[in-house]
Amino acid sequence: MNPLRIKFAVCFSRFEYALKATTYRKPISKENHAALADWSKFAGELKSSGVLNGLDAVGKILQDPPRKQIVYDNTLAWAEVGLGTGETRQVIEAIKRLRNNLFHGGKENEAAEEQARSDELLALALEVLEKALDADPKVKDAFWDTFDDKFERDIFEPIRRQ
Repeated sequence: MNPLRIKFAVCFSRFEYALKATTYRKPISKENHAALADWSKFAGELKSSGVLNGLDAVGKILQDPPRKQIVYDNTLAWAEVGLGTGETRQVIEAIKRLRNNLFHGGKENEAAEEQARSDELLALALEVLEKALDADPKVKDAFWDTFDDKFERDIFEPIRRQ
């Protein structure tokens, strides 16, 4: 697996942890105590904070968003599927779809041109996630709380603490 995909996978999982460790987790019920990140709630914070305003990566992701894996005529295929409404929510949905595609979508078997497109989207998503850390200092602290300096420096070169 290429290093960019590893960076994205680790970054996304740390981001989900940081959301759950702070106030951005879905409510639990009597029947369900699963700890789930509330990306929708965080998208609202992102929108109100304005940290993504003017970020080129957002527009580039939404211009050609990741496709969703579907079953068509009993065969796996990729389809262009909407991301919902509102630019901030759409970019978050696109990043979540990238994660799903990477973990569940068979992206390791792509043709070279599709790998290049996927890698470009992953790099853009890392830019968005880096800026998104600035929306809430508690999320940012939770994101970075267990990384050692060497790991951070070697693995997260495109993502820097500020």
